[in-house]
Amino acid sequence: MEYEVFKDHNLTLEAVLRDGAVLQFASEKARANSEVVLAAVRVCGQALAYASDELCGRRDIVCAAVHQDGHALCFASEELRADRDVVQVAVKRKGSALCFAGAALRADRELVLMAVHHEGEAVLPHVCDELRNDRDVLLVAIQHEASAFRSAPEHLRADREFVTEAVRANAKILEWVPVTMQNDEELVRQAFKVDPNCVKNWVEARLWQLKSAKNQDALVRCLMLAEAIFGTEGPHGPTPSGTTDGPNGIVVARRMLKRVDAQEALQATVKSQDIKALTAAIVEGKAAGVKETDLQEAATVLARVTAR
Repeated sequence: MEYEVFKDHNLTLEAVLRDGAVLQFASEKARANSEVVLAAVRVCGQALAYASDELCGRRDIVCAAVHQDGHALCFASEELRADRDVVQVAVKRKGSALCFAGAALRADRELVLMAVHHEGEAVLPHVCDELRNDRDVLLVAIQHEASAFRSAPEHLRADREFVTEAVRANAKILEWVPVTMQNDEELVRQAFKVDPNCVKNWVEARLWQLKSAKNQDALVRCLMLAEAIFGTEGPHGPTPSGTTDGPNGIVVARRMLKRVDAQEALQATVKSQDIKALTAAIVEGKAAGVKETDLQEAATVLARVTAR
């Protein structure tokens, strides 16, 4: 739909300088005018969708559009979507813009690495099979977000060397490491160097899972791993082995297990709403370091039950 005001060149130019998206209401003549369209896409890259076919093939206009919004590449001419320089501008702005590039450029290693660096795993479905399974590309994606580890082919996820590199890139991948490597002390040490809190949380979560599964052997191995990795605990949490400030590492691990026990007991008594048991569970939970939010929830339930 065209509006009278947009039939005037100067008024149209003034309007798109304020909001490029209003180009959609401009006259056909205005949408084919390079001055108007260039002004519009500099403000709103997506306004390229309303430009004439000829201007969607103009390098200066498309470059201005993708510089403002990488995804504007989808409105560029086929020729410019296959132009490496144009695509590079788009990918620098928005990594996932690579999905709109020509097939040859989606197989360009440098462009793929650039896109993955900016947007991680989201880019992988749009690149060629060879690069989607490339070690370096995957490691860049993993550094951006740990879940990209799941996109690695099975043979890489089972490759200790690759897993070690992945852990160095992002310690959070421990969540998806093969079971056969979960008690690999050296591997977990690498993760600990990168993100100590992540490793502590991961070990505690494993203790919870193994206890719930009543897997005593695996639980003992997890405790041994905790002792080997944590060594001692300083005033601000676990610190690397070799320091002398704090109790033995196995105590740290057993404290985790005690907290898991207390958490489980608290949850059970909240459900049963037994006043005596709930009171005791809250006391034990505080002593064991159960999360404050869980303790508050239990206290609220206790107050409600007591008031009946």
